[in-house]
Amino acid sequence: MFVRKATVAVATCVVLTACAQATPTSSGQTSGPATNVTPIGSDAVEWVGTFCKTVGTLVRSVYDAAPAVNSTELKAEFTRQLGTTTDGLRDTASKLKELPGSPLADGDQVVDDLAAKFTVHVDLFERAESAMAALPADADTRAVGEVMATASPTIAALTARPLKDVPVSQDFKTAGSRSPKCRTEPWWSQAAK
Repeated sequence: MFVRKATVAVATCVVLTACAQATPTSSGQTSGPATNVTPIGSDAVEWVGTFCKTVGTLVRSVYDAAPAVNSTELKAEFTRQLGTTTDGLRDTASKLKELPGSPLADGDQVVDDLAAKFTVHVDLFERAESAMAALPADADTRAVGEVMATASPTIAALTARPLKDVPVSQDFKTAGSRSPKCRTEPWWSQAAK
């Protein structure tokens, strides 16, 4: 019985090892286990780290502008949050575009896509700010909540997953995962998946 189990174990190991080895393709090229297309150098890690800090500043400012749960000044508190978010989106889109060229193949495209996404969101928050400003000073919780219902899902997404819907390569994720600047950003763990 022991010999049979050992034989099965060895055979399984041989099969798995053979599958992981380079094999010829129809074009005569060899393919092996998946690897990064380009080596991830320290310049890429540093660049993605700067990217993470730029986005992280926005995430923290939006998160920190969240109103106190027991605030009696809900309209004013949410107006402040909307303004902080609008300004942060504009500022971050501008700072992203100021980053030097990326050493990663998709880095510049990620910057362009994320800056465009943030710019589109500015319009949403400006409309919410206008709607909030139109409310009377003593607006009740329901009226304030109706306005915030248009912006709150986006605020939540920006703070939890700012890269959602932005295509990011495995190389980009690998560089970020190697960067201490990215690893200290709470949202990065979602981005790296």
